[in-house]
Amino acid sequence: SLAILLKARHPDVEIFGLDPDPASLSIAKAKADAAGVNIEWRQGFASDAANAGVFDKLVSSLVFHQVPLSGKRAGIEAMYAATKAGGTVCIADYARQSRPLMRTAFRFIQLIDGKADTQPNADGFLETELSKHSGKPVMPVFAIDTPTGTISIFREAKAAS
Repeated sequence: SLAILLKARHPDVEIFGLDPDPASLSIAKAKADAAGVNIEWRQGFASDAANAGVFDKLVSSLVFHQVPLSGKRAGIEAMYAATKAGGTVCIADYARQSRPLMRTAFRFIQLIDGKADTQPNADGFLETELSKHSGKPVMPVFAIDTPTGTISIFREAKAAS
């Protein structure tokens, strides 16, 4: 849905969608066809982003909180590797749950997706890992409280070569 929205707002931009699940890709293709937008869909994980090409912007939405720690690292590494110098990495996901109410709300997500994979995000993994890649402290550019916890949006430019 996000890829379709991006394509609809920016019809001259080439959009590639990446997902590991063939059924999800089939649904996405059908939705894009119904919306009348042309998107190339590829099967793979975030860690496969670097194999898909080099892009001006890479966007991930609500994926990393469901992924084991090694996959989180590999996915972010691949996103940066697939981003052109001066390009942008954007991630929207559950990140640090800094307030008690949001930590409590996030427990629902942990029941669904498992505490082992979600807890690192709640403890600030995304902020720490993105800071390693950017060479400076990274904080969300926007955060929204939801009934299931705070969703943070990160937007980081890859250093120009």
